[in-house]
Amino acid sequence: MKRTLFISTLAIVIVLILLNNLLFYFLTKESLTENLKKELLSIASQVELSIENSREASIYLEDKISENLKSVAVAAQYRLDPDIDNVTSDELSELAKQLNVQTITLLKQTDDDILLYKSSDPKEEGTSTKKWDPWYQAFQQLFEQKDVSIDWGYTSKNYWSGPFEYSATDLTKKNLQKYGYYYDGTTNYIIDPFVSDQTYLDFQKSAGVESILDNTIKAHASLLEITAFNPKTFGTEEYITLTDQGEELAHNSTRPIIFGSYTFKLNDDADLINKAERFDQVQSTIRKINGKTTLKMYIPVDIKHYPGISDKEGVQLARYVLSLVSDYESIQTTLNKQLNTLLLTVGTVTLTSIIIVIIFLRFLSRTRDRVVRATQETYIDEVNQMFISIRGQRHDLLNHMNTVNAMASLHKYDELRSYMKEWIGDVTVTNDIITIGQPAIAALIQSKIAVAILKRIHFTHEFENLTNFPLGIRSVDIVRLIGNLIDNAFDAVSDEEDDNRNVQIKGWGTDNKLHIVVSNPGTLSPEAADLIFEPGYSSKSDHSGLGLVITKQLVNKYKGSIHLDLEQPGKVNFNVSISLN
Repeated sequence: MKRTLFISTLAIVIVLILLNNLLFYFLTKESLTENLKKELLSIASQVELSIENSREASIYLEDKISENLKSVAVAAQYRLDPDIDNVTSDELSELAKQLNVQTITLLKQTDDDILLYKSSDPKEEGTSTKKWDPWYQAFQQLFEQKDVSIDWGYTSKNYWSGPFEYSATDLTKKNLQKYGYYYDGTTNYIIDPFVSDQTYLDFQKSAGVESILDNTIKAHASLLEITAFNPKTFGTEEYITLTDQGEELAHNSTRPIIFGSYTFKLNDDADLINKAERFDQVQSTIRKINGKTTLKMYIPVDIKHYPGISDKEGVQLARYVLSLVSDYESIQTTLNKQLNTLLLTVGTVTLTSIIIVIIFLRFLSRTRDRVVRATQETYIDEVNQMFISIRGQRHDLLNHMNTVNAMASLHKYDELRSYMKEWIGDVTVTNDIITIGQPAIAALIQSKIAVAILKRIHFTHEFENLTNFPLGIRSVDIVRLIGNLIDNAFDAVSDEEDDNRNVQIKGWGTDNKLHIVVSNPGTLSPEAADLIFEPGYSSKSDHSGLGLVITKQLVNKYKGSIHLDLEQPGKVNFNVSISLN
């Protein structure tokens, strides 16, 4: 009877311990998974900001290329006969070389079509544009001397330039072209100069979206891939049109992968992308892809204006889907280590308790003939103590488990590591801290580098000791503050000689303060120095004078200081100091 009771008690103890361990395991797994999802959403938010800044710079660059093509077209018009039949291909070829463009083509309107009638490239001549939607609509509006109403590309008086696209006569799809179309009514043809995408590609390589994605993946060890999908064309047949020669032509504007790589593929990617876009909700799935257990998330991203990316009907996208793939095996590894350590600790304590009970029971059995009642009472007392001890362990385990879960939910990772180390020994905990402030600054600096390149400004930056901003300082305010100071410096040196167009920014954290210094060559009169932070004051007639006013308001918001330093001859320094408390 006593043996049966002992075995039953031991079985109950083991079951309780196993249930505790299982509950701890699954709650910890859920907590770590949720934290990983939040981490990916945070990264996605940073990527969105970086992409938006890079995209704005790309649009600016495209517009500049479009403006240059218009200048080329106007120059060509003065060199060419107004009657297209009096212009030769040799003239166009020589003119293209002189104006430093790849090709010049002239478009002629017929009764029912608009043809590529004369060109410096013989392959262009005779090509119909009637099926070029919406290009054909733009050509018709130009010939009618109307402003082009298409929501794509760049429009100005008598001129339109579409986004980068593949040539209808080049089926290799290796090179994108930028086309400009000019017609002012003084000729009987549209002038169409175009250039390759090399300048655009050089920018993308140094400061474009793909560069941002590569740097983001390198900065996060668990991040495997970032992809932006066109939800209107992904998972459908590729949009193909036929040329006049019956050859198939693909289109860059309807590409299913907008940017990023796509190597971690799932059969139901299209379905999950469609759900994310249609319901405007984040979708996620844990799958084994390419031999790795991964967490894949699909995040809908709203966009106001993305020229050059559309559905198959030519309608620009209002939303794309950003996909992030993370290595889920790191969570499984952490869980296994924690579970093994916990099992070892609890198992050791339980085994020790059982051995002690067995030894004590044997001692009682040797003296039962002399003190049966005392033995029984002692036995019962000890069993009760064992139950109390086990209940105490269970209670403590639940407390520990709740504490760990709470710390994880509150992102108290440092406290969590310290707590786990004190409780169950030296446990390796993932130490992947997501910087909130620095990525936003990095995205801003990348976009300003792109603008500096276009404005021929030598822009240097130096940041130290900026690993984390406290929650009291919003990243968006830091970006506005620094962005206004840099823009002010860029404007200040815009009229300088190229050798003197230098702007420098330094940032560092010390003594619970954030320090920012923006410097540029120049001088200011005492009167201008006194008015520089006043609303409406600007040294430029076409500027509003609000940038430095907003900057000062942001500094005051965080009880910081900003002052103008003119002690160095020929140099203007703006010094900002903000408390991090």
